[in-house]
Amino acid sequence: MQEGIITIAYILASILCILSIRGLSKQESARAGNIYGVMGLTIAIAATLWQHGPYENVNQLAILLAVGTAFGGWLALSVKMTSMPEMIALLNSFGGLAAALIALSAPDTIASETTGAMLIVVNVEFVVGILIGSITFTGSLIAVGKLKAWLSSAPLLYPGRLTMNGVLAVLAIVTAAYYVANPSDPVVLYILALWGAILGLHLVMGIGGADMPVVISMLNSYSGWATSATGFLLGNDLLIVVG
Repeated sequence: MQEGIITIAYILASILCILSIRGLSKQESARAGNIYGVMGLTIAIAATLWQHGPYENVNQLAILLAVGTAFGGWLALSVKMTSMPEMIALLNSFGGLAAALIALSAPDTIASETTGAMLIVVNVEFVVGILIGSITFTGSLIAVGKLKAWLSSAPLLYPGRLTMNGVLAVLAIVTAAYYVANPSDPVVLYILALWGAILGLHLVMGIGGADMPVVISMLNSYSGWATSATGFLLGNDLLIVVG
């Protein structure tokens, strides 16, 4: 009974999130799109809490939900429309960080229950979520800094910049491949997150401030990939759909 209700809740939440994205594509329907999104995520959170409850640390969980909701509400009410790109970039950085942290914390519980070829698939999902999430996190923060004029809007250009990007990408790929082949060392995942964070920072620093809206759109797509990878990792259809 509970499983069936939770499945229905996830389907309903997925539909509402899709309607939200559709509504946000036009200014006239943006208000309705936001409402659909709030409804969808509320249903999803409630279903997830019910599915995995009861919780021993319910008080801490309630505090975190309250703080996050209050901060999000304050941010939405206080931001000016002209500062919307910065807010989107900031929230996108949170999404990337969340995806990376979930992937970093999951190996001990998920990989221990998986064997054979499926273990390789799970490990690939780990490294994809961590790498894309960490790139999104730092890259989005740099975008915020450039849009708010906290950082210089001029692109960081120097001889060998593209070579440095290539070196960082190779280091990240090699580290990811090493973990997939040797998943017993979780420290490798933190090293991978470090490479991803540096790569995200370096990539966006090399782009001018006038192009930040385009960069934010690109990083939004990155966070979508990271969210989907996390969804596959956790077997959560809603995360896959939303991502």
